[in-house]
Amino acid sequence: MTYETVADGDRRTLHALAYCLLVFLFSRAVLELIGMEAHDLLFPVTDPQLRQPEFSPFVWLNIWGNRDSGGLLGTIEHGYGTALRAGEILMGQANWPLYPMLSKYVGVLTGLDPFAAMVSVSNAALLLALPIIWHEARYYYGAKAADLAILLFTFMPGSYGFSSADSGSLYLLLVMATLTLARRERWLWAGLTAALATLTRNIGVLLIIPIAVYAWQSLGAWRDPHVLSIRRFRIFIAMVLPATALAGGTVYLWRHTGDPFTLATMLDAWKRELQNPLNTLIGPILNGGTIQAEIIPGVIISGIGVAATLLLLARRNWAHAWFMVAIVPITLASGIPSSARMIPSVAPAIMVAGAFFANRPRAWPVTFGIFSAANGFMMVCQVLGLDIH
Repeated sequence: MTYETVADGDRRTLHALAYCLLVFLFSRAVLELIGMEAHDLLFPVTDPQLRQPEFSPFVWLNIWGNRDSGGLLGTIEHGYGTALRAGEILMGQANWPLYPMLSKYVGVLTGLDPFAAMVSVSNAALLLALPIIWHEARYYYGAKAADLAILLFTFMPGSYGFSSADSGSLYLLLVMATLTLARRERWLWAGLTAALATLTRNIGVLLIIPIAVYAWQSLGAWRDPHVLSIRRFRIFIAMVLPATALAGGTVYLWRHTGDPFTLATMLDAWKRELQNPLNTLIGPILNGGTIQAEIIPGVIISGIGVAATLLLLARRNWAHAWFMVAIVPITLASGIPSSARMIPSVAPAIMVAGAFFANRPRAWPVTFGIFSAANGFMMVCQVLGLDIH
């Protein structure tokens, strides 16, 4: 390796860190400003029964609470034995344990109250995830695509949630860590991060798919039987760990709630029913030719997921593509209300979207403006406690 190569690598790393930090700070500042203005101007005229509970006495911090925050906060403060209510929806019972557990211990170590600890964990995870996203996007699609992917991640509809008191950022960090480690053939570490992702959100078990694809591609390049046997064992462990985490998380919830079917019970309480994924995507458009305002961001997010999955398949980025092929239909089958929760899982889709816009500079400003406006709209709705998907 030449000195120039090392120097170029150092410059790229510094660029990635500085760029990601700058975008992170700017995007969060914009959302903070939008949230504060929404609170000052619109909050007083909204129906008090629609408003979110007060999570913090500080308005600048309280605006980062959402409908999931109450249940997570209840889990941290009271355990799984009691479930808080947000309106008529039970929120506390179905939280997978890693995020509330990590937030609790961050609060103990730093002296922060539980809600502030949750917001801190979310922002720290996002800040750590962005350079990983940049490097992965650059590896596959180039530096320009990587820069645009970071902008998409921080301004697209629903990305305000990465700084909210929710598990999305931690899950995003673990998804990206798994994809990076698997590509680099660090199988045991990839299995560990996939297991942690599963303990954050149960859908993380689908990270077995990209691990398996990378493993298949890797094993084809090795012919030494001894090396193959060692690598196969490590790959096997990597794929077993997420499944073990899923089983362990389910037993953990059963033990702490007394309900072996906790997730099914909560889906019923939330009035969620599985439906035709295609109907979720195009149903709102065909429903009388109109789309309700509160589901417009969800329709945009769903459309991004589907379009980017097709792009990944066209580019033959098989590890990312097959992960998306599994994730997108499952999320769409859960309905538009689940679309915003798709965002951390569709990290590969956003990276390839960066590549798409890198080659279409005229389309980028308009798309970026629409995405940013939708994200700001969703932030306002979060502050006001309005139901937005």
